[in-house]
Amino acid sequence: MDTLFLRLSLRRIAAGALSLAVLGSAPATAAGPGDWSAKLLPAPAFPDAPAKPPGRGAKMPLEVVSSQANEIIDEDAWFTRNRLPHPERDLQTLPESIPRQFRDASLLRAFEGGDRLFLVFGKDFGEQRYLMAVDPQTYAFQYGFDFQRWAHPPDEIGEYTGQRVIWAVEKGGILYVSHGHNSYARESKGKNAYVTAIDPKTEEILWRSPALVANARTFLVLDDALLTGYGFTAEPDFLYLLDRKTGEIRGRQPLKTGPDFILRQGDRIFVRCYDMDEVFRLRTP
Repeated sequence: MDTLFLRLSLRRIAAGALSLAVLGSAPATAAGPGDWSAKLLPAPAFPDAPAKPPGRGAKMPLEVVSSQANEIIDEDAWFTRNRLPHPERDLQTLPESIPRQFRDASLLRAFEGGDRLFLVFGKDFGEQRYLMAVDPQTYAFQYGFDFQRWAHPPDEIGEYTGQRVIWAVEKGGILYVSHGHNSYARESKGKNAYVTAIDPKTEEILWRSPALVANARTFLVLDDALLTGYGFTAEPDFLYLLDRKTGEIRGRQPLKTGPDFILRQGDRIFVRCYDMDEVFRLRTP
């Protein structure tokens, strides 16, 4: 099984293990798990990938700046070299008001996505079932969702195909969240790696993207589009431009290997791939 999503340096693995060990015993305060809730969302649609996707580069506002091989294990050096902050928060930096347990799940990850700080809870990194949103300044609880029914398409429960929360961004009052598993697309009959737009206030699903557009560890929300990425061993590797209002694919940019991180700094888009580092310039109208 490919471990693109969970690939971390030894230093990060050690740090993460220490964080979980320390924080797992941290006492909950007034904003503890008893004050938090997670709405169990109904099972979503599981659309197929488009039979005929847009041509390569169609409507993509990207210009290639550089493309070079990396050493695969030099991820930390890539962040440092490009002066990019790591998108994941160190759990040890979170205040005690953030619960380290929710129901039977542990706090696994924390990251800022747009207007919220997101917390992901699960029994292990293979589940990542609950997504909680808090105010990034006050850490006040805003909303939470339980994605238990999003893990598998109907009539498909594979050993390695449980789809988990990958990334989330809230912008303009809309939550965009990606789900996927870390195995071959064929293991779930091609139904994998989606982005979904949800109204947090009404809990309404506004749209869901086609399959196989978002298994990168991050995605970006641009003015009127989302920039996502998908790739896997022996499968096509692309960046995708999704319409922000509909989730439809507006264009795609080929990559040499599967994308991991997609980060923005000014008009530059930095894409960390499995064994390549790509930089694009974002063209604006």
